Amino acid sequence: MIDLARRDNLIVSERPFTVAEAKAAKEAFVTAATALIMPVVKIDDVVLGDGKPGALARKLRAHFHSVAEHSA
Repeated sequence: MIDLARRDNLIVSERPFTVAEAKAAKEAFVTAATALIMPVVKIDDVVLGDGKPGALARKLRAHFHSVAEHSA
């Protein structure tokens, strides 16, 4: 995911963050080998953005699937 994000000229920063920072995010997603990219639309009772998967998560997920299909 990090490589794909950087190919899209996105700045990637791996660092610890607080729950308050996460709740203040416009968009969030988690990534793992089994989940690929899973948008996060709510943390506790706080809705992120408009409560729908964000454009960035959708774009990265599509990019991942495109790369995976072409390398199979």
